[in-house]
Amino acid sequence: MNRIATSVVALGLTAALGVGVCTGFASSARAAGDAGVVIATTTPDESLIVAKSPTATAVASLPRGIVVTNHGGKPVTLSSQGKATISKPRPGNAPATFAGLEAGRSYTVSVGGKVIGAVVAVSEPTAASELVVRATASPTTVEMSWQAAPTAQTGPLTYDVTATAEGKPVVKSTVKDALTTRLAGLDPRALYTFSVVARNTAGAAMAVSATMTRTLADITGRDGDIAVTTVKVADLAPAPAPPAPAAPPAPAAPTTRTIYICPDGFIDAGSTCSKTIAYTYSTLAYTFHTETSPGGPCNYLPNPNSPTGLDIYCPAPIVSTAKDATPGGYTDNGTAWIKRDATPSGYTDNGSAWVTTAAKVAREVPA
Repeated sequence: MNRIATSVVALGLTAALGVGVCTGFASSARAAGDAGVVIATTTPDESLIVAKSPTATAVASLPRGIVVTNHGGKPVTLSSQGKATISKPRPGNAPATFAGLEAGRSYTVSVGGKVIGAVVAVSEPTAASELVVRATASPTTVEMSWQAAPTAQTGPLTYDVTATAEGKPVVKSTVKDALTTRLAGLDPRALYTFSVVARNTAGAAMAVSATMTRTLADITGRDGDIAVTTVKVADLAPAPAPPAPAAPPAPAAPTTRTIYICPDGFIDAGSTCSKTIAYTYSTLAYTFHTETSPGGPCNYLPNPNSPTGLDIYCPAPIVSTAKDATPGGYTDNGTAWIKRDATPSGYTDNGSAWVTTAAKVAREVPA
């Protein structure tokens, strides 16, 4: 039916444009009798298609859920090995939404009895952590690294990386299958806040951020391609007076100098150092209980061997298993009960991770 519709559109365009429009077709033609009728066979040209029916698509676009669009009102079903088939026999005109699925499980999607593909349901990702931003040899480029933990439940993750500074254009990048990237095009004299947001098709996690306390020009000693130099007042003074009598030799220059750096594992936060740890969680496996319900009313069945000619048949009680209630302090993530662990000693909770600070330590380096 689609091939016929395409031919009608092509012929309609030919009639509207007039003689000589067949240039857009790959054709073979011959004369038919004395009438001069030209019979042509054509190969469809995609550039001439002006309308096309939408194709049914299925996407894991919500946590532990799958949304099917362009189904045309046909029955939509989800099936997975070892699971009961889920069906929406009359989805109407709105997208068919299936929620409460098992994250990490693949579901085969069918529309009108025809398989259109397989989709893995996913859960929302957790936030990335331990964002570290380092200067490079270029005063307009930094190197960023962070930690994240994709799982079978979240699927592959994509990371939106941004750098923002007051009055400056936002610099951003998208990273896939990596936990590091370089961000170029920064202003050497701006103080940027860098952030990383982990996301998948089901949604985005909270951002992990880090803010500069010194500009790249200060750190690298360069502002673009020009070295940053300091002009001394003495360089601008008039010519010096006649030399004074020779002064005694200056003492030897020190061979070392003292710098202050952050301890290993900490990030420079200006006057202090900080360290971030991602939340950890305790997992409790589901427990279940047995529920029994009556098997239904008893019935009389004919039995010629019974003195009364009837036997009583009573269905057996129905025994089923149900998940216990979620324990206090835990939440249900769809596969188990989880509870965030207690804040480690010496750390505080900033709402997205555990954070601790430390003072800088002195280190002797060559002068």
